[in-house]
Amino acid sequence: MVHYIFALLLLTTPVAARAQESAVAASTFVNSLSLWVAVVVGIIASLLVFADAKRIGGGVLGKVYYYFAIGMLLIVLGFLAVVVPPWADMFTIMRVHDGMFILGYLIIAIGARKIIVAYDKPTKPVVKENAESLDQVV
Repeated sequence: MVHYIFALLLLTTPVAARAQESAVAASTFVNSLSLWVAVVVGIIASLLVFADAKRIGGGVLGKVYYYFAIGMLLIVLGFLAVVVPPWADMFTIMRVHDGMFILGYLIIAIGARKIIVAYDKPTKPVVKENAESLDQVV
């Protein structure tokens, strides 16, 4: 997957170089291209993490993957709320953008916290049946 991203970036570089006939047109084109590449990469990365979470299944790691995927998707959607043509007044757009960013990072932090909680959970020692002393505890 990383190879495809690098190939996309390498293929778009000559196009951006050819678009430098006008300084204004070049800066608008490059900014727009890098902006949409960031949006597409963010959506694809979120979907891949969702797919990996489904493949892993249940358990702590699977749940954490779901938290990460949802958080990443919210961050991309918050970014997209500002990028698309104005769909509401600027105050509303910025509140949606900020809210999605905050919620996305919060969900990722909750997922990371679940790893720590699972890691710190004490394990019960396995005791052999008819164990007469602590030496026989596995």
